[in-house]
Amino acid sequence: MRTEPRAISATERAILERLLGGDSHDATRLREQLRGLVVVGHCDCGCPTIDFDTAAASPEASSRPVGLEGWAATAPGEPPIEILIFETDGLLSSLELVSYSDPARADWPPVESIEVRAVDR
Repeated sequence: MRTEPRAISATERAILERLLGGDSHDATRLREQLRGLVVVGHCDCGCPTIDFDTAAASPEASSRPVGLEGWAATAPGEPPIEILIFETDGLLSSLELVSYSDPARADWPPVESIEVRAVDR
């Protein structure tokens, strides 16, 4: 769902910095985009997933997951939380929270609880 453009929040920035804090090619390249990032949309389900402005991307481009993801522990007995970063034409395009609980989680986990993993995409 499109929303009024806004700057990313401190929490959203901290999560992106945590996920992009490593030395991988993807992290280094995408970290440079954090300064001017603009949020232009969010998920309709109530989770904190957000979309970024990718107006400079080619109209034919499709979004793809970046080779980094975050996993956060939850309370005992609850499923973990997965956090994915997507890019379109090399531009950060979304930060997505995948909650395997019902109802879906409505907020980001604490940054310090996020474990970053490289994923072969």
